[in-house]
Amino acid sequence: MADDYSFKLYNSMVENNAEYEKMIAEKVERLTGKSLNAEWQQCENTNSTYKACPVANFEHTESGSFEFTIAVHNPSSLDQNEVRIPIMHGLVNATVNGIEVPTSLSCNQDWNESMSNIKSCFATIKTSLRAHEITVIAVSWKKDGVFPIKSLMKNDSIEKNGMKVSFEDYSKEEASISFKIEQGDQKDEILTFSTRYWSSYIDYFGGS
Repeated sequence: MADDYSFKLYNSMVENNAEYEKMIAEKVERLTGKSLNAEWQQCENTNSTYKACPVANFEHTESGSFEFTIAVHNPSSLDQNEVRIPIMHGLVNATVNGIEVPTSLSCNQDWNESMSNIKSCFATIKTSLRAHEITVIAVSWKKDGVFPIKSLMKNDSIEKNGMKVSFEDYSKEEASISFKIEQGDQKDEILTFSTRYWSSYIDYFGGS
């Protein structure tokens, strides 16, 4: 029953995404006066790596670089001032209305679905995102960019406002990550988060 529900929900999301992509295309054309030749695509999952996003198709491009356009929809009633996008390790630049905007990259070691090690990165783009509106951002990526990646080690920590959060351990077998919380005279706490996910609609009919 759970599989059937997830399968129906997945199909509904696919249909909704197709209509949403058409709406995005129409909105962008009104904003820019330009009609793109390619269809808009979306990441398959949120809070995931670049492997779940269309940019993964260009990971091994022969030129070692590519350019793409993203349309960021801010559905909230509050203006925002930055957006994070998953992307490969490299040099990233972004422009809005032809003006370059501040962009930073943060990376960490991660695993893909086959449990192979990958360099997972997120580009933080600083730009105004008006409430209920769509912002069009042009992004360029170059493989030659060098960004050092520091693997998280036991006892690596951050400290603020009297609270210290330290990395304890990552269990590949349990797919969990643990942190120690220290706050003054209070008893230390260990917080463990599961990083598992279940996509029950995948391989629904037993195909390859």
